[in-house]
Amino acid sequence: MTHTSIIVVYKNGRPSSGHQVSLSFSTGVTKDFMTDSSGVARVQHDSNGHAKIFVDGNHSSHGTTLDAPGKKEVYL
Repeated sequence: MTHTSIIVVYKNGRPSSGHQVSLSFSTGVTKDFMTDSSGVARVQHDSNGHAKIFVDGNHSSHGTTLDAPGKKEVYL
């Protein structure tokens, strides 16, 4: 079953487009999904549970995690 998590990316306090977003589960990493003009990425994944959110290949700069499927904001 495929799930969808909504990730909203903010940069300088505003929604930011053009970022690559993926989720890292204990079972693997999703492909990259791009943020739209509203900063929203709809990440599709088969796994559920705790995941690290990667933006442009980086997790350590913001440290945001998610209980997926779900919705989370990431502040860069």
